Amino acid sequence: KKIKIGDFIFEKNSKPFIVGEVGVNHNGELKKAFQMIEEAKKIALNAIKFQTFKAKEFCGDPSQIYTYKSQGKEITEPMIEMFSRYEFANDEWGKIKEKCNSEGITFLSTPQNYSDLELLLKLGIDAIKVGSDDLTNLPLLKKYSSTNLPIILSSGMSTLDEISDALNTIGFFDGYPTVLLVTTSQYPTPDKDVNLLKFHTITKKFPSLLLGFSDHTIGNTAASIACGMGSIFFEKHFTLDCNSNGPDH
Repeated sequence: KKIKIGDFIFEKNSKPFIVGEVGVNHNGELKKAFQMIEEAKKIALNAIKFQTFKAKEFCGDPSQIYTYKSQGKEITEPMIEMFSRYEFANDEWGKIKEKCNSEGITFLSTPQNYSDLELLLKLGIDAIKVGSDDLTNLPLLKKYSSTNLPIILSSGMSTLDEISDALNTIGFFDGYPTVLLVTTSQYPTPDKDVNLLKFHTITKKFPSLLLGFSDHTIGNTAASIACGMGSIFFEKHFTLDCNSNGPDH
């Protein structure tokens, strides 16, 4: 089965589709987001991906804290404060989408809830990227599949039964266009924890399912091996400066 995202056709053994994952590495700055789009185009990435959220909706418990390393230091702060710094307004998302259009690079983003999806649909998206944390959020997956847009679904932390439930909810077994990303939800992922044999396990269970690799390792060895194991979609976090302030540089 073939899947079309923008001008790209996905099928078994198609050439790799490479996505630069911005995440929050724009640091909440529109100018930096534009620079990252330009850099992604310059290095010939097929797409650039963001994360669309509203901090007050995304972070249910305002007292929840988050600890991360930044600029060689360990930082602990309320999660809602951190995400609030990286939140873009609706009109800024419009400018980001327009910048991607002008640069000729596919815009992707992961919505965190229904309102984020509605915004992205208004902007015009070619596919919906779902993070590993929402693989078991079946009502949300059902809503996403009502759009008829291809779904790219990360599968970190999940079991085969959970993957099967998600695929069934989306409608994959009835032909809904779906790409499943093999991944490990560790940032960064040590080589010993990558477990690329998951490609064989998942392919054996779902032979017609198109697979990709959301790579959280350092370097490109794991991605190279994943390509040989059938991955046609690759997602990799990137930054303009590894010494920048923030949780993912």
